[in-house]
Amino acid sequence: MMRSAVFLLIAPLLAAQDQKCAIEGMVLNAKTNEPIKKVEVVLRREDSSGGVTNGVLTDGAGKFKFVDLEPARYDIWMSKNGFLEGPRRLGDAPHVLALAAGQTLKDLTYRLWPTAVIAGRVVDEDGNPMTDVSIMAFRYRYEQGRPRVFLDGGVAQTDDQGHYRMYGLRAGRCYLSAKYTRAAGASTGDATGLHFTDSARDEAYATLYYPGVTDAGQSAPIQLRAGEERRDVDFRLVPARTVRVRGRVAPLPPPQELSVLLMARGLTGPTPLVEHRMAGVDEKGVFEIRGVFPGSYLLLSMSFRRDEGPSARQRLEVGNTDVNDVEVTLRPSVKVKGRVKIEGDLGPGLKPDNVYVVLTQEDALSWDRDNGETAGADGSFTLPTLASGEYRVSVFRIPSGCYLKAVTYGGVDALAKGASIGEGAGTLDVLLSPNGGSVDGTVTGDDEKPAIGATVVLVPEAKRFDLYKTGATDQYGHFTIRGVAPGSYQLYAWDNLEPGAYEDPAFLEPYRNQAARLSFEEKSRVTQDLKLLHVAVE
Repeated sequence: MMRSAVFLLIAPLLAAQDQKCAIEGMVLNAKTNEPIKKVEVVLRREDSSGGVTNGVLTDGAGKFKFVDLEPARYDIWMSKNGFLEGPRRLGDAPHVLALAAGQTLKDLTYRLWPTAVIAGRVVDEDGNPMTDVSIMAFRYRYEQGRPRVFLDGGVAQTDDQGHYRMYGLRAGRCYLSAKYTRAAGASTGDATGLHFTDSARDEAYATLYYPGVTDAGQSAPIQLRAGEERRDVDFRLVPARTVRVRGRVAPLPPPQELSVLLMARGLTGPTPLVEHRMAGVDEKGVFEIRGVFPGSYLLLSMSFRRDEGPSARQRLEVGNTDVNDVEVTLRPSVKVKGRVKIEGDLGPGLKPDNVYVVLTQEDALSWDRDNGETAGADGSFTLPTLASGEYRVSVFRIPSGCYLKAVTYGGVDALAKGASIGEGAGTLDVLLSPNGGSVDGTVTGDDEKPAIGATVVLVPEAKRFDLYKTGATDQYGHFTIRGVAPGSYQLYAWDNLEPGAYEDPAFLEPYRNQAARLSFEEKSRVTQDLKLLHVAVE
């Protein structure tokens, strides 16, 4: 009798154990095919709200293993210093894995590409080495329909002989800039990089872009190969005439430290990669910014404590002569409160917490990306203090199967045209619907075999970048995309797709005739198979 009772107790445990899954594989150097030791391999369930499921390191043979996994679809990623993800090869395992009950996936092969190095020297107009020059590597990538600059591999600084060496670079096209940043108190120049030739004339070293131009739009890309060490990428900095920008900030706030920042506007908006100058504001609100080159700028004034006090933000054109009497009008900062709601009866595990809401201004600076907050258990959130102005609303980490249905600020639609933040701040209300549509199918290659690891993209006909959806095919060439908002879409599947490339109209145009055209209503369930499209690799 007791044995029967014990069996009844352990039988469910044994059955549950039989449902457990496992994954075994290895990571190789894509250039040499040698195994890579101590690669961080991270596994995350696709239906997870954000937590990492598991993480392991590869052993001396480059092998890894996950055990005791629940049946589900998983994302798997790898990282190691000196290596990066790169173009896929035929036979590479996918980054999306579908596990059935009791299944063990074996012999999965992943490849990481060794990073590249760029090295060179910077000299002045007389051929003398220049120290304190920052060399930046960057790439262009589309984000919400606009080209943006992204640092690639960080920043290198020239030494006392003018030499620099930048490592950790991804293979492919990258651009370089060289900016003089001599520290305050040095024997020549100052914190702004000014170079004085006489009392009546200011000169400074302008930021140069490879191969030696001052206009970022005319810079030439450097084509890097995986593991390559490119040497003799040199710059010669020459001083040029600069002007001064003078003005007044009003109305003066209560005593506090204010600064004025002038940041150049490039093709991709303001970015720390281009010229910028900063100056303090005196007790009368007067400021003077020196070392300014002609061009289009964004002028900002803010407290040194960014989370408090009024601020200003305006555009300014600078020519070949000093700019005087610039009026900068401070506007109060606003603390915006909001709430995320999910309409209808919520199913198990469907909660608004973990949804991330971000407000971004059109002339986005690097720090503007921090204007976001995660909703609490009841869906409420309070954004960091914002300067008055126009903002674009983005919502991330939307629960699986949901779509963004509406966003209002102070009762006014803010989804299509954004939110106008100012005095008399309203509430930012975010409404999600659990009735999103879905599409699944299989992608096949030219050989009619399943295309493993393809990127599948759902592109909306409406010009709303929050409606874009992406997915990836698993080891069977199968994909699933959930949380699709009602509307008309085009569906594509590509290999070797750069992040955000599909938001570039010029990239998308040659493929439009090969797209599958789909329409969705709430709760639509669509099945659509696709042929793999090929992206040329330079």
